[in-house]
Amino acid sequence: MADFDAWPDAATVSITCADDRVVNPDWSNRVARERLGVEPIELPGRHSPFLARPAALAHLLLADL
Repeated sequence: MADFDAWPDAATVSITCADDRVVNPDWSNRVARERLGVEPIELPGRHSPFLARPAALAHLLLADL
């Protein structure tokens, strides 16, 4: 396995589910800022937006961020 030196040169987006009870949203937001260097986008709902809010998630993923 190759050593990891840097993130690839690609756009990075972090989407946090505001009511997530699996991964603490405060932690997710902090990690997005500190480790990824991006401002997280908060989506209402719980851990699995691809099941509960697929249209809202698709809209975010396809948006020109």
